[in-house]
Order: sequence, then C-alpha cells, then structure tokens
Amino acid sequence: MPVRHFVALDGWRGAAALIVALFHFSTAAQLSRADFIRNSWLLVDFFFVLSGFVIAANYRERLAQGFAIDRFMLLRLGRLYPLHVVMLAAFVVTELMLVMVSGHIAAGSGRALFEGHTSIGGIFKSVFLVQGLGSEDDIAWNGVSWSVATEIWAYLVFTLLASRCARRLELAMAGLIMVSLVFLLPEGLMPGWTVRFVNLARCIYGFSVGVLLQATFARLGGDARAAAVSDWRFTVLELLATGIAISFVTSAMVLPRHLIAPLAFAPMVLVFAFDRGWLSHWLAKPAFVLLGTLSYSIYMIHGFVQSRVMLPV
Repeated sequence: MPVRHFVALDGWRGAAALIVALFHFSTAAQLSRADFIRNSWLLVDFFFVLSGFVIAANYRERLAQGFAIDRFMLLRLGRLYPLHVVMLAAFVVTELMLVMVSGHIAAGSGRALFEGHTSIGGIFKSVFLVQGLGSEDDIAWNGVSWSVATEIWAYLVFTLLASRCARRLELAMAGLIMVSLVFLLPEGLMPGWTVRFVNLARCIYGFSVGVLLQATFARLGGDARAAAVSDWRFTVLELLATGIAISFVTSAMVLPRHLIAPLAFAPMVLVFAFDRGWLSHWLAKPAFVLLGTLSYSIYMIHGFVQSRVMLPV
C-alpha cells in the first residue's frame, strides 16, 4: 500500500514551520510584536493533530492487518531521529568550542556552559528521547526537540492500540484524550507535579484528535465523495477553518489554550485533507510543496541558526 500524501496539509506543515521559526527569530519589528506571531508557538499543537491524522491514514489498516510494530517504529525513528541527533551533536560541539574560547561562562551572555538547558544530563535525555516525559526541564539543548521526543512515544502508544484493539481504536483514543485533559487543566486545579507532563499530554491529546479526525474523514468518503461537491463550497470551508485557527492563535493569551488548541486546528486538518478548495489549489504549488518537504528540517535547524550563528554574530 503506497504512502498517502495530503498535498494541502503538507503545504500547511511547511508554512507552520516557517511561522514557528519566525516566532523564535524575534526582532524589534512590528511583525514580531503581532499577537499571532507571539502566540505562534501553539502551532506545535497543529503538528501533533496533523501527525495523528496522517499516521492513522497510512498505518491504521496496516497495523490492524499485522504490520509489525517494530518495523513501524523503525520507520518513524528513521524519519525523525537522524536529524535530531545531528542537531544535538551540533549544539554539543559548539558548546565545547565556547568552553575552549571563554571558559565556564559564555562571553557576553553570562550563561553558564553545560548547565541548565545545556546540561550533561540533557544530552542523555535527548539521545534517548525522554525529555518531556515527566522531566522538570523539557527544553534541553535543541529546544524544539521535546516535541519529537513526545511524538515518538505517541507513535508507540498508537501502534499498540491500532494493532491490538483495532475495532475499538476510536474509543481508546477518546480515552487517551480524557486522560490528557486532566494534565492540561489550568494551574491550581491539579497537583504541582502534573505540570511536568504538560508537553507529553499536549502531544497525546493532539495526536489522538488527529486519529479521530482521520476516522471521520474515512466515514465521509475521503476523496471519492468529495469529488461530488463543488470546489467553491470547499473553498468556503477552507476559509472558515483557516479563520478559526488564526483567530485562536491570535487570542490565545486570554483562553485555556492547551485545552482548545487541537480542537481549533481540527477543522483545518479535516477540510484541507480533501484537497478540493481554492486554497488547497494554491498549497499544491511547487513553492508550498517544497516547504512541506523541508518542514521538518526547518523546524529542527532554525533554533541552532538563531542561537549559535545569528546571536553570536
């Protein structure tokens, strides 16, 4: 069975990666002060929902039919892990270079080298992809890599459920959502230790929503049934879904953002999966296709460029 690509969603993945990079490359310009850019770190939740949708579309039936769990995990690790390790090595090497040049304290910043976010322990957490799994410090070395770590564990949970309780997968994913929501309640409603699991809960929640969206997409008939609906109707739906997502990100500072984020991005993922509207047509242009192809690289590399190249220069 060939891997299914959702062209418009791939384009959105690339655009979202660029926007997250823009969030981290903060400047004094008006654009950096815009509410949408200041809150665009929430697009990581869009990645989680999209990942759940695409993985379910491509592997749910295969896993139910006996596709090996170890093979699935090796395929996913092969997709994510090499660049993760390369960027971790780049951070560690440049940290060693800073030690040789300036000693224990990074010149000009006052930051202690190999401490805090760049600790020796953080290297091992990153290598074994356990940052974000109850650690007090999820943002180790390459800051964005926490999302890669949590997503790998979400893959494992999904593949176990999809292969062993395929007929009740939607119920199982709904249960995971309920458990995740407990850890995403506003501070003060839960014990303090639950805060350490917020990022893992965000990933499981968003990924599970994506899996349920894929089941909805399949029940709607996917592309076969969508072809009978005129493009202008899908264009209206695409505009509405995009507006919902943008409005949420723009106003997220006054909302229970972790609880709402996957639900705000869900209409976008579902509608653009059909690739039928005018916006989908534009997202299929070569520039967006290239962005989608490079999205993971953009996401994983931009932090190094920002903190180890541009700031020192």
